[in-house]
Formats: sequence, C-alpha cells, structure tokens
Amino acid sequence: MTQVVEVPFHILNSECDPGGGGTLRIIYLARLQEMGFVSPTGRLRFKLIIQAFINLFGENCLNQIGCNIHPTEQYSWLHKVMRKEHFTMHPLRHILLHIFLGLPTHLSFSKREGVLQMDPFGEGPWPCLNKAAIHYKELIVTNCKVTRCSSTGKPVGTFNCVCGFIYSRRGPDKVEEDTYRIGRIKGFGYVWIKRLSELVEGGNYSLRAKARILGVDPTTVKNQMNKLNGSKIGVNPSNSTKKQTKTTKKQQQRLLADETIRNLRSQPRKRVDWEQRDNIIAEKVHSVAEQLYTIKNMRISKSEIGRKIGALSLIHNKLGKLPKTSKELSKYVESTEEFRKRRISMAMNESEFARTTRPAWKIAKEAGISLKEFRRLMNVSKTSGNGA
Repeated sequence: MTQVVEVPFHILNSECDPGGGGTLRIIYLARLQEMGFVSPTGRLRFKLIIQAFINLFGENCLNQIGCNIHPTEQYSWLHKVMRKEHFTMHPLRHILLHIFLGLPTHLSFSKREGVLQMDPFGEGPWPCLNKAAIHYKELIVTNCKVTRCSSTGKPVGTFNCVCGFIYSRRGPDKVEEDTYRIGRIKGFGYVWIKRLSELVEGGNYSLRAKARILGVDPTTVKNQMNKLNGSKIGVNPSNSTKKQTKTTKKQQQRLLADETIRNLRSQPRKRVDWEQRDNIIAEKVHSVAEQLYTIKNMRISKSEIGRKIGALSLIHNKLGKLPKTSKELSKYVESTEEFRKRRISMAMNESEFARTTRPAWKIAKEAGISLKEFRRLMNVSKTSGNGA
C-alpha cells in the first residue's frame, strides 16, 4: 500500500514531463523490452501487453476508473503513450503503467541515463572469431543480420566477416563477454581452410592440436579434412591449365581480401553523424508524408514512410537517435480510425454535389468502409465538434 501512495506523489512532483514525453516513454519502452514484450526487430507486441495489462487490473476495475482497453483495439491510450514522443496523459494512467511494469519510484521519475537500445547485439563493428585469421577478435565485422529463433523467439545474430568466416549466436548480449561467444559456425571461409591445409601438410599436429589451433572440435576438423581430401581426388590432367587459371584467380581474391582486412585494421573507425542523418531523414519524412495524404487507399504508417524513403530499418531500430525524425513521424502517422476519417473526407470532396444530396451508403461505399462504421465515425466527429 505504501508503494501505491508514493507513486502519484513522485509523478506529480518529479522534474520529468508527466505528459508522457521523453524520459518516461524511454523508461516504459526499456522495461517492456526487459519483460519480453519487444520483438528482436524492435516491434512492440501490443496484443500480449494489453492482455497482460487487463489480466493484472481486471476489466471492471479499468472501466470504473476510465482506463479501459479493448483487447482488439489498435489505437488506445496505451498505444499512444508508447508510440508518440509527446502525448499528454492523465497521471492515473501513468500510475497504472508504473505498477504494471514494476518500476521502482527512484528509477521511473528521475532523469535516467542512457537511451533505449533496440539492438540485441549492440552497435558494430563486431569481432571476427576466426581463430585461424591474423585479425582474430579484432572489431572488423560490419555485417550482422538479426533474425528470430523459431523455437525460443529470441533474436539470432549472424555475423559475416570479409575473410569468409560466418558465425551466429542467440541473443541478446547481456555482458561484454557475450560479444566473443560463438553459437554456431555457418561458414569457415578461405582463410580457415587455408590454415587447415597448412596443418595437414605439416603432419606434425594431432587431431586435437589442429582443433585447438582452429578453435573447433576434433569432429569438425575431421569432417573438413575429408572434404578437403575429396576435392583433391579425380583431377583430370587435361584440365590442368584451366585449374591453374582458377587457382590464380582464387589467389588474387585472397590477396585482395587480405589487403581489405589490413586497410580495415589501419584506418580509424568512422563515426556516424546522427544529427546530420536526422535532419536529412526528417526532411524526407515531411515530403513523403505530404504526398501520401493525397492517396486515398493508403494509410500513413511508420513502416510505409520508412519504405518510401528507404530508411525502414533506421526508423524501426534507431529512432531513439533521430529526435527530429520521430517528431515528424508523430505529426503524420495516423491510426486506422484517422485513416478512415480521411477517406470519408476525400470521398465527400471528390463529388461536385453536396453531402445532403447524396445518401450515406454511397459515401461509405466510395470511402471503402461499411455503412455502420461510417455512421459511427460521423457521430464521433459531430460529438467532438460540439465540444462534448
């Protein structure tokens, strides 16, 4: 009971914006991620969130205090506070979120350092874990593809190095040591195979010694040795010239890759100018959103804007670093209900006749919605227009 009494006091007297902007929203999103309500790609699992929220407080309780949420609703007050950076909300709803997320008052309503990190494996570059390479454990891997594990639902990162070594692991990374952990090797690459060939030709190493040097288990070494030996069997002498040409091309490719690795090691890492990128993307968002408003059958969503400007991944995964872009998106992104109202407005304006001379069913048909939904939306518009 003490905690419930303390919560409203901290909300109403904290320096943070109680209207839902900035700090509180970041804290809510970070806690939802810890609770498993955020997908590996950064999408909020609203169906699970709403169901858990209703199960905790009960429908009757939420209805009595004016904080009810329907399980299938797509644009409730809970959606708004999580999606919009600046959204004014009653302190009572902040109290409910505080209890639901289990946030201690000293964290929730003080200026918390850090921002929400949607990258389960952090920002690159990442280390190459090819033990046979001279750049072993150096941060030169820039290619990381994040997918979802079908059995656990957790994020899986696949890291591809220029030396051809490809490995993956299940995330998210929780400590720094996780960065140097391999879950599965998906590709060994020419550097690893070349080192295996050298160890085999040397003949002075046992199977376990080879495995230790290459950073794999003995069974893997044995299987790769069999593949290596199989590739050398059945060479046609008449094709020796062609084989030499192919070998020369492979050597050139290896030299080129080695040179690329050396350049990556010698050159300083380039840092992203997020402020400049934010200004560019925000301007594109504004331009594209204005165009989308003229399209009758297309809802203006974050994903649609991201696809149009070619920055879908940045908008979904790096929005915390793009404040201007986030602000522009909040201006234009519309809910399903807002989209339907826009379609009705466009359908009414497309005709030369006044609305009074056209039946409601015809307007609804042109707007592409049911007559029942049309009447509901028009009643809502009248109610809001009268200030009720």
